[in-house]
Amino acid sequence: MPPIERGRRLLECMPSVIGAAQWDARRFENEGRSLWKSLRVGILDAGRDPKVLDTVEEASVVAAWDFMLRILESSPSSGRQILECVAIVSQSGIWLLGFTKVKMPCRLALWRVTPSKRSSGPGPAQVFSSLLSRLWKGGQESLVWDDIFQPVDSVLANRQFIDDLMRLMNEEQRKSFTTESAVGRAVTSAAVADDTKAAEETTDGVSSKTPTCEQANEMVIGMTDEVTDEQLSGKEVVQRLTAAAVDAMEVASVCIDNYFHQSSFTSLRNFNIARENVLELRKLSNRLDNLKARLFFFGPCYAGRTSLVAAMANFPLRGDAARTALTTEWHHSPSTAFPRLTMPLQLNELLQEWETSLTPRLGADDACPTQSTALPCSAEGVDGVNELLKRMNNIVWSGMKQGIISDEHYRLLLAHPEMALTIHTDFGNSITNSDADTDQLGELILVDSVSPDGKLYDNSLISQMLRTQAKQSDGMVLVVDASKRPSASDFPSLLLLLKALQADGCLTAENLWIVGNCIDKLPGYSLPEAGRRSFVSAIRFSLQEAFTGLLHNDTYTGEQRESCLAAASRLGVLGIYGKWKMHSLFGKKSNSPITSTIMASLQEQPWFAEICSLLYGVHWPAAASLRNMTVKAWDREMKALVEMGQIKNSVSPCILGRAWTSMLPRSIDLALLQLKAMIRDYMAEVKALTGPCDQQSLISDRTSELRAVFVTFLADVESKIVSATTELPGEDECCTTRLETTMPSEDSVTFEDVSNQPVLEFLRNTSEGALKEWNDQYNSSRTQAYQSTLEALEKWYRTVQHFLRKSRANAITRRRVSATFSAVYGQLDDDCHPCYLEEGKLKELILATARQEVHMTKNPSLFNRGNKVYSLERSAVEKFLRALYSLWFGRVRQALTSNFIDPIKRNFEAISSILQDASGVVASGSGDIDSNFSFVATLEPTLQDIMEFQLYAEGGEHSDAPGKQEREQVDAILSRVSEAVEAAKGLKCYRETVSEEESSIPVKGGWLPW
Repeated sequence: MPPIERGRRLLECMPSVIGAAQWDARRFENEGRSLWKSLRVGILDAGRDPKVLDTVEEASVVAAWDFMLRILESSPSSGRQILECVAIVSQSGIWLLGFTKVKMPCRLALWRVTPSKRSSGPGPAQVFSSLLSRLWKGGQESLVWDDIFQPVDSVLANRQFIDDLMRLMNEEQRKSFTTESAVGRAVTSAAVADDTKAAEETTDGVSSKTPTCEQANEMVIGMTDEVTDEQLSGKEVVQRLTAAAVDAMEVASVCIDNYFHQSSFTSLRNFNIARENVLELRKLSNRLDNLKARLFFFGPCYAGRTSLVAAMANFPLRGDAARTALTTEWHHSPSTAFPRLTMPLQLNELLQEWETSLTPRLGADDACPTQSTALPCSAEGVDGVNELLKRMNNIVWSGMKQGIISDEHYRLLLAHPEMALTIHTDFGNSITNSDADTDQLGELILVDSVSPDGKLYDNSLISQMLRTQAKQSDGMVLVVDASKRPSASDFPSLLLLLKALQADGCLTAENLWIVGNCIDKLPGYSLPEAGRRSFVSAIRFSLQEAFTGLLHNDTYTGEQRESCLAAASRLGVLGIYGKWKMHSLFGKKSNSPITSTIMASLQEQPWFAEICSLLYGVHWPAAASLRNMTVKAWDREMKALVEMGQIKNSVSPCILGRAWTSMLPRSIDLALLQLKAMIRDYMAEVKALTGPCDQQSLISDRTSELRAVFVTFLADVESKIVSATTELPGEDECCTTRLETTMPSEDSVTFEDVSNQPVLEFLRNTSEGALKEWNDQYNSSRTQAYQSTLEALEKWYRTVQHFLRKSRANAITRRRVSATFSAVYGQLDDDCHPCYLEEGKLKELILATARQEVHMTKNPSLFNRGNKVYSLERSAVEKFLRALYSLWFGRVRQALTSNFIDPIKRNFEAISSILQDASGVVASGSGDIDSNFSFVATLEPTLQDIMEFQLYAEGGEHSDAPGKQEREQVDAILSRVSEAVEAAKGLKCYRETVSEEESSIPVKGGWLPW
């Protein structure tokens, strides 16, 4: 690929990257992922020829650095992708200069990133060392150490990263780092250096064999030479195939536009089938970018829901932070070196305001103590996350009990998902029991709801919260207390709520799990393994009976049993916390036994006492097993405790395993099928466009058939409109009702005047009142007629499309017909306008009634010799109302016909004229069809390769990543597509490009969907 083409995607996305600096947080969350995908693809393409990186303008480079750092800060799951791109751009001098001009370079926190377990490429320390060494060699010393390594606590949380980085430095760099940086001084100080075991807190999977500085630079340079097999997942394979198809379609769209221009069919550029496919393919790619599986956990208070979620997330949660007062989202982020908690700025401001308002009460246990430090917006590390969770939960619970939090804030916390806490952590290999990089498939999110304390929260507010979360989630997990044998009578309100959610379409039976927690409180749970297994089965069967109406139809199927699970999350969390705590004290690989001195200090820790009492009974201080126990032996005990909790061996595989091995891969497979379907439709339509020109007779012969069907369709629409008018009150009902209103009891009305003007005014007022009353009833009938017409049009559209397929109409004809048909919806008048009579006809009716039905007698008086008396009988008024109704009803039918029937007739005539010219698009062209469509033969074989590609080998295992054979096949397809695209660009049909003024191709669209 030429250098210009290598940098095409990178240069195309740069204007949007510069504009992203002005995005607010909400827009960045909605559109940032798609833009990051475009920027990453551009960097990967340009990385194959690093000279292309130097062609980017300096302002664009600074904006790209700022955008990447913003992505890393807001989305820790993108850490490995950022690491990959930093390794590439650090080879360019202009990109190194751009990094020195970025505000807050400490956002490049690669110490928070763990390398892929399957990747042989450079790790975070190697990439960071290469970046710093190149900055030093280039004379870019404007950055000081403390500008980069901030905050200090966050950097020191991953001591392995610092140790590896220092080993990669040369003597001069190491001396400068240890003397001029706060991190370096902390590492070399005696207080930190003596505690070497704490350095292994979060370094699982990081090799201690660190290469030299030169070897690290070579690894970074070699990273851009080829993309290793380990970096490709099924999702990335589909994305690359989609990008290749987009490249081919873009070339085809230019060629088709050129043909339309040369053939004097300029107006048909709006029906460019290739460009339409490009837009659809980009939408498909964006859906893959935002692929996620979201599971919502809810249930009654004190059911252990939060500890269950923490155990499934493999997070060491302390017991004092377990009662959830805020909705918490747990994100699976294998690329994060240690857990990280973040919160929205608005939530942080509210919490600080409530904390300031809280006043500790003497002797009150629920009072929230005053904090001397401001509440941070984020926390890192296990201890930091636990402390911040405890502090925030205490603020909310204490504020609610003391009445500080208003009802408006209640609703904001519960009913708005954007006010949730976010915790990024590695769930471990309990999802699929494999070492695969599961973050490459998509995003897995566990949402822990607020504890629904009925004393503090209103039931309607809790119901609203559940309904809102259910609409946004892919599955729901109900956690109940199974310490007593559960039955349907224990959960009456829950059953009603779940049935309502299913009735509203917010929840399906296939995506609902029931977890009976706290089973460790039951006496039977102390049985040996075999007895415990039957005990757990009995609990699950009780749950099936209690919730049988909400689960799958067949209550006794195997799949049904997997929807009801039993767990003891308290044991699982204790095992996870005990393992982590011991590692933080002694290191992961320590073989030294726990001495009596250390044991004496541990016996004062509540977590240690609780774990040991569970494992060894109340006399655990005298247990022989604890004497001289090593860390490895302790790990085995913690593993047994976690297994007793039924989390990693039962609950996680059933719930998370299904989400990871079913929901996300199924979406990837569906995306590949949609990609193939789009290519198949495109190839069929291009074939029809370039096919023989003898379709005119076939379409003309069958147009009469379509016209006959249209006559039937139109009669159906007319009958529906007539049926809508029958809903109107009849003539007798309308006239009688109005007559009673006008003349309640009189047999006649009389007027005394020199002229019949009072009679005319009476008849006009009567007609206006009647028309207003009838039009109110007409509006509902008109709406019914409009809806009936829309339903009939949908059937008619399917009939027209079937006719076009049956007649083998080409793509242009089909698109022209579809566009013409769509125009009919804009011609239908859906506004309910009153149906009034024409002024002339109403005037004639009033004058005729006054002339024929009014009796006049002279009644002269002393002062008025021309005085007359006009008498109007009741029967005459009734006759007038019936005549008025007849005129109005005729006007109603006329209005319905002009609003609904006439537009449909005109639309069909327009469609018929298009069908008459069906063959003229190609036949009247330049006459050199082979030359105009030579790109088809060039691109078709490569598109056919994409259609025939299989993501997984036939008979192979459906895993998260394709096999080596499939990856090699993808590389071959991408290479052939690239060669075909370049060959097509050399054809005459592509080179004769239409000018920008004449072309309808959006110039600024580029690769991005916006």
